[in-house]
Amino acid sequence: MSAARVPAELAAAKRQGYHSIGRAAALSGVTPKMIRRYEEMGLIPKAARTLGDYRVYSDEEVHTLRFVRRARSLGFSNQETARLLGLWRNQRRTSKEVKRLALSHVLELDRRIEALRGMRDALAQLAEHCHGDARPECPILDDLACVPDAAAAEQSAVHTEAPPRTPVRTPAGASSRASAEAPARRPTAASTRGAPAEAPTRATRRARA
Repeated sequence: MSAARVPAELAAAKRQGYHSIGRAAALSGVTPKMIRRYEEMGLIPKAARTLGDYRVYSDEEVHTLRFVRRARSLGFSNQETARLLGLWRNQRRTSKEVKRLALSHVLELDRRIEALRGMRDALAQLAEHCHGDARPECPILDDLACVPDAAAAEQSAVHTEAPPRTPVRTPAGASSRASAEAPARRPTAASTRGAPAEAPTRATRRARA
């Protein structure tokens, strides 16, 4: 196709209310690359083509591109954006479904913000402990390399040592009370069989005499 015929073809499409991809990008704020990408993903319908196979877009499709750009700028995922597009096009939609989707995204943004705050605080603490001078030691690099801090390693070793065993103290008098409270053991035949005979007392000797 000659160069002279290309502008004429696009000019004819413009008279019919269509825009070239460059013009659609300028009107919507979406780059031509992303317009093609959204078309591949199905967020926008396949573009109409001229006889020379040039993409052209209607005002409605440019409006859809603006919708997608705004949704993506608010952090909605491609899947969420597609869901919102479906609700936007559905005249029988309910606003509660749109609100539910928006509030769910708010909770996700809160989780991301909390995670970013944690990363920010951790990095600020590492930067605070870095001398930032001519010395090669750097706690930032040590943290990235998973090198444990010396003080932290020592503290961890202290906590992992076995605690000293504490001797059990017996209260005073407990031993004697235990002995007194223990029942007397009755002598058995085995214990008395070999025992020496008891020495006779004086009264026993007089009785025998």
